[in-house]
Amino acid sequence: MMYKALCVFRDLQDGHLYNAGEPFPHDGREISPGRLEALLTGKNAAKRPLIVKTVEFTEPDAKTPQKPKKRTKTKE
Repeated sequence: MMYKALCVFRDLQDGHLYNAGEPFPHDGREISPGRLEALLTGKNAAKRPLIVKTVEFTEPDAKTPQKPKKRTKTKE
């Protein structure tokens, strides 16, 4: 799962300063489920959510056939 910072905040566990939109955690660190919940819900020192889940996009598998795009007719 990937997360990003909603606002500028300093992680009280390691002192890292996050800017809004930066990935969380930095350097691919392991974060406990309890810590993630605290940062996602506002059960933390700031009393507000500090991170949000982001959508992970994956490249399509080369073995999986792709549906062809439908062509639309244009007026000439």
